[in-house]
Order: sequence, then structure tokens, then C-alpha cells
Amino acid sequence: MVFINQSQKELICRVGLEKIGHRYGNSYKCENFVRDIYMQAGISTDFNDSPVLSFEDLFKEESIGYLCFLKNKKYVQELYRFTHVGIVFPEQKLLHYTRYFGEPNVREVFLTPLTSIFEVYNIAIPS
Repeated sequence: MVFINQSQKELICRVGLEKIGHRYGNSYKCENFVRDIYMQAGISTDFNDSPVLSFEDLFKEESIGYLCFLKNKKYVQELYRFTHVGIVFPEQKLLHYTRYFGEPNVREVFLTPLTSIFEVYNIAIPS
């Protein structure tokens, strides 16, 4: 199980804020983004070892820095555990790399309020 200490959380937030607005190539996905942020904070990102946060957990201060696994409401794919992943940030926001916010079909790093996230995504429930 992944444990993130306070200094790692602060580093995740500092590095993550610097990435807002960045765009990467088409082969770069949300999984690559969270792995890169975690790597810079010295954290391993084996998704199987990451805790799956409940809806209620996302709004707790202690969840900051942890991954949030989501499924797109429009394109639900039962074959996958999740279709999107981001990092829980302070003030009930999610840092993520997506094409569903901002310019249509342009992938970019966003810091999005969780209330807006849940207009597009549901929490991925472990199977």
C-alpha cells in the first residue's frame, strides 16, 4: 500500500501546480502524467498498490496527494478498472491531464473542482 508523507504531499502540490496548462504529445496519457508527478516526489506508482478512494475520501484533507481513479460517464468500459486518474489536491480539486475540460479534444493539465469532475466522471469502484 502506498503511503504519502507530508513532505511528499507538499512536493506533489508544488510540482503539480507548475504543470497546470502544459500540453504533451498525443501518446501521453493521464497515467503518464500522474506517474511523472509521483516520480518527481520519489513515490512509486504501481496502480495496483494505490488505495482506491471512496467518494467521501476525496473530500478529506488526508487524501491530498493520493490518486483518484475515475470512469467516464459517457464511455463506460467494463474491461478497465478505470478510464481516468488524477491527483487529489487541496480545496477539493483534482490535478489531472485530460481532453474533457478546456479546448475540445486538446489534452492539457488542469486543476479542476471535484464538483466539475463528477459532471464527466464517476468514481471507479474496485472489482
